[in-house]
Amino acid sequence: RTGLKMAALQLWRKLHPRNVLYRKVIRVKALRTRSVSNLKSEMEKYTEVKEAILDNEDSFNVKTLTSVEDLFLHRVHFGHKAGCWNPLMLPFIHGTRAGVHIINLDKTYDCMVRALNVVAHVAYRKGIILFVNERSQFERITEAAATQCGEYFVTGDWRPGTLTNSFKLLGTVRVPDLVLFLSTPTSETAIKEAFMCAIPSVAILDTDCSTRYITYPVPGNDDTPITMQFYLNTFSKAIINAKKQREIDND
Repeated sequence: RTGLKMAALQLWRKLHPRNVLYRKVIRVKALRTRSVSNLKSEMEKYTEVKEAILDNEDSFNVKTLTSVEDLFLHRVHFGHKAGCWNPLMLPFIHGTRAGVHIINLDKTYDCMVRALNVVAHVAYRKGIILFVNERSQFERITEAAATQCGEYFVTGDWRPGTLTNSFKLLGTVRVPDLVLFLSTPTSETAIKEAFMCAIPSVAILDTDCSTRYITYPVPGNDDTPITMQFYLNTFSKAIINAKKQREIDND
């Protein structure tokens, strides 16, 4: 009888709803523990990759995208007439030739590499990059470059409040993580809005431009079509390369 009672008790323990539920809870907890463990392992690996990228001065090989010779061939060194300039651009001016300011391409190269690095890092972290070019002659090539690298653009006239009042105008509170200004003289309102919203900015600055409110200035000619196409192609390549690297690291 005692043996039968023990067998019946064990059967009851196995079949009782509370016990069945308890075993299910134990299994779920075990699965969650393994999931958390796997997640921690993935996060540690992800952190190691990120730290390695930050420790590397040129993680995305942006220095291979341009050179001083490329800048010269694409006429980046041509500034405005000597009588039409902004004193804030003096550190980037090499001299004057035929009454026109010549931009120091060595300094432009350093600024360009730094800007490309910033753009690549933002793209790698799935940040939103906004191309802004309000000059009508460069609308199509700006839109094409932004679309090619999977980012956003604003061409034509800037609508005041696009960044500072984005919820009312656009129905969203999400703003870009970085703004790339290709023509600063026509984008004063947009530049000020980005500054007010603490959004980092990269900007091409000709000799008649102001460096105020710009996070990463790139001194260079902003009037010639071949030069503008060069800027767009270079920044687009940096973004595409960073996104490809992200896919490789995620795999």
